[in-house]
Amino acid sequence: RAQIVYCPLSGERSLACRTREIFVGSGARVEMVESCRLNERSSLISASYARQQGDSVLHGVSVGLSAGLMRNEQTVLLEGRGAENHTNGLTIAGEQEHLDFATDIEHIASDCTSYQLFKGLAADGGTSVFSGRIYVAQDAQRTEAYQQSRNLLMGDRARIVTSPRLEIYADDVRCSHGATVGQ
Repeated sequence: RAQIVYCPLSGERSLACRTREIFVGSGARVEMVESCRLNERSSLISASYARQQGDSVLHGVSVGLSAGLMRNEQTVLLEGRGAENHTNGLTIAGEQEHLDFATDIEHIASDCTSYQLFKGLAADGGTSVFSGRIYVAQDAQRTEAYQQSRNLLMGDRARIVTSPRLEIYADDVRCSHGATVGQ
């Protein structure tokens, strides 16, 4: 299990860029929790790239609590038969904050499963963004893939942008996606 916490120690303006690669071998199980809280004058650009082999499990939770600007991109390749992925996230955008999460889950092998749940909350003047894609290759038969984006607006100037997408080229699949935004 890995836990990543990113918090600048000062109130100064900062820009942080980070990249991580995760390789989950056959039969392995990895749990990763990351949280980030920045001041309103700081920005974070983050990219994560994961590859999963057969019968592996990867659970990931990303939490963005505050930042002037935060962009978090996550790419997962389910390359081995029977791989299971859980990619979840939460953003809480306050006034004048922009928190943006993007995911790309690619089912390459057969009999794989993925679950995504992203929740966003935007307060007056804040923006929360989720853009997610699930790709199912032609040879990825018996895929199960589920994607949800659930969001709350807190004020007249709050903004939520959500775009869940499915791209399916296999015939024998169970896939769904959806989004809700409410006050």
